[in-house]
Amino acid sequence: MPLTAAASTGPQFVPVVGKVGGAAGTNFVTDVRIINHGSTDAEVTLDFFRQSDSAQTTPTATTVVTVAPGEQRTIDDLIGFLGTTGLGG
Repeated sequence: MPLTAAASTGPQFVPVVGKVGGAAGTNFVTDVRIINHGSTDAEVTLDFFRQSDSAQTTPTATTVVTVAPGEQRTIDDLIGFLGTTGLGG
């Protein structure tokens, strides 16, 4: 789900992310790439809201990553990177 430079100045949402097992031993793992096309460091807040029957008002896990100008930050297994498990957004 690529975002344009103009769109990336505010909050962006990935509707489904997770680290869960599937049928027949398969796994679903979310990887992300964050690219800073700007000329200054970008502070990117990553919030994970685990799937729940009740409304989530605070993230299950959160962290801030710094992406330098011209850098592509690779995060394989986003949920593992955040130190949690499950399915959510």
